[in-house]
Parts: sequence; C-alpha cells; structure tokens
Amino acid sequence: MFHSNKNNLLVISIPKTASSSIERALLEYYGLDGQIHGLIINGVEYKSESFSQGTIGHARAKEFKAVLGDKEYNKLITIAFLRNPYAKLVSAYHFTKSNPIFTKHKGKKKWLKRTMSYTLGVLAAKLLPFSLWIYIYPYRSSSSYILDSSGKCIVTYLGSTENLEEDLNKFLEESNIHKEGKRLEIRRSNTSKHNDYKEYYTTMWSRKLAYRKMQTDIVDYEKRFGKIQL
Repeated sequence: MFHSNKNNLLVISIPKTASSSIERALLEYYGLDGQIHGLIINGVEYKSESFSQGTIGHARAKEFKAVLGDKEYNKLITIAFLRNPYAKLVSAYHFTKSNPIFTKHKGKKKWLKRTMSYTLGVLAAKLLPFSLWIYIYPYRSSSSYILDSSGKCIVTYLGSTENLEEDLNKFLEESNIHKEGKRLEIRRSNTSKHNDYKEYYTTMWSRKLAYRKMQTDIVDYEKRFGKIQL
C-alpha cells in the first residue's frame, strides 16, 4: 500500500497487479510526501498488527475502513488496480514458483498460519505444472480487496494494470493531486518471467477450471475494461 498525508491518498495494493511498481513510482513522484507500507493519520500510526489479515501491505479496503473508522476512511482518495485475471493467475504461479521455500514473514499476527500457507504454496508451484496447480491454488478474488461486506465498492477509482501508467496519471490529474508539468513514470519491478498468459490455457480443462475459480473477477473485469482475449 501507499499513503500520502499531504494528498490524502491511499493506494489499495492487490497482489500481482504491479503494486510494487505503483508504490515505488508514487514514492519517487511525491518524495517525502508519501510512504510505502506505513500509515500515520492524525498522529496515530497503524501497523500490520492492526489489520485482520496481519499485514498492512496488502490490506483490503474494508480492513482499512474497519481500522480507521468510516469518518477517516471516507476522507481519503482511494485507488486500486485490477488485472486481467487469467494473466494474474499465470503471474502468481511463476512468482510463487520462483520464491525460496522458507522465508521470514513480517509481523506477529497469524505468523504461523501465513508461514505454513506460504511454504506449502511454494512447494506446490515448484512440483506441479500450471494446469494442476490452479486446481489447488487458494485464489483470493480481487473483488474482495475493493468491496465492503455488503458487496459495495468502497474504492474511489479503479484502474487497469494493462493500462497502468495512463490510468494512474489520469487519476492523479482528475483528483487534482498531480504535479504540474510532471508525468509519473512506471518502471516495472518484482515481475516474473513467463510466456504470454494465453499459452497456459490451451486445454478446455484449464480454461473451464480457471473460469470457475475466477468467475467473479472475470465478469467484473470485463464489465469495467472490456472482453478478455483468451
């Protein structure tokens, strides 16, 4: 996540939607006026332990609202990016596969659960081909990051990862929190190397399974950004 007190801006970082690139670009753009994975409002500092999932970096919008309260959350300009779910799933597979089996997780809340989930996930990705991995992968819907418990979107602006730089600059300008004469540039980071996502859905089995697992996100993405090519 990224927060700027001066600009009243909060970025909801959905995993595998270029969130690291977005955070670093905004930090470079705003300098001392912003911070990554840190949140201080009215002198109160909020840390990972404050959030139900035990992490502030990928906290969902409804978690921020629960922690900050309706009044403070509603003052913020919030933004999140959605990614083509088929491409996101392929990226998640290769990113997970490239990770070390054991790693130290930040934060104390749900530490054991997150560590076990991470280790088992990496092992599965390293041992299984994509077509089998997607069957057991515990996919978390992108919609869960932007909706409240009643299903209402509580994020001010939604952009597309596929049109990242243009959408982000448009948002900053329309929200009047851009820097005159300075365009924000995105340099991709924390990426995984793999072929075009469409090459991973060549069988009817993989296409049907992926659609069943990600139906909510696929329908929502196509409604907002157009038909996905597969």
